[in-house]
Amino acid sequence: MRAIESVIVTGASRGIGRATAERLIASGRRVAAVARDARALDALVASSAGRAVAIDADLASLDALRTVVPRAIEALGDVDALVSCAGIAKHRPLAAIDEALFEEHVALNLRAPLFLSRDLARHLDARDASGAIVHLASTLALQGVAGTSVYAATKGAIVALARALAIELAPRVRVSCIAPGAVDTEMIRAPRSEESLRELAALHPVGRIGTADEIAEAAEYLLEARFATGTLLVLDGGLTAA
Repeated sequence: MRAIESVIVTGASRGIGRATAERLIASGRRVAAVARDARALDALVASSAGRAVAIDADLASLDALRTVVPRAIEALGDVDALVSCAGIAKHRPLAAIDEALFEEHVALNLRAPLFLSRDLARHLDARDASGAIVHLASTLALQGVAGTSVYAATKGAIVALARALAIELAPRVRVSCIAPGAVDTEMIRAPRSEESLRELAALHPVGRIGTADEIAEAAEYLLEARFATGTLLVLDGGLTAA
């Protein structure tokens, strides 16, 4: 298997995706940073010493989704791997869920990772090359929480997708999945007060929520770990063990 040198990172404008892109750039890899926020991507590229390119794309759009892997290959010359971090979480009780909310979650949380995986796998197969894919799921795929059904269902599907692709694409492409618990990002902070954040932290045996860089570190590990495929790595500070 060849070394992972060029990586597509989705959701790279903020949160876990941004931390992952920054970590991979710092390690000397080339990164195609994908997000809707072109200004945030430009700032990332400007600080990358020429190791990153920006791909502004709305992954919920099929037309935009189809262009991502070809644009990354054109910009970087080749692509070895994908870290799929882009996602949406709009929690509602079951009675308040409508078709639009369902389709919005499926488009970004499931369809985008699946078709990006397909397009990368096709590229690697055409070049008879090896590679790696890391998908971001959630502990909500493993532990029931009221009001999270649509989000949790898409993240459960991501776990199943990663395991199925690990078998289908072996031995050339390794596919793994990370299930983070609560991580200190805008997605966690925005709907919560400081008191609510303290209460959330107290639920974790380690006494705090995670950081985006801790998840990025795990993503980098899975890109490099040549014996890891079909792996579900739970990073939740002991939350699901409590």
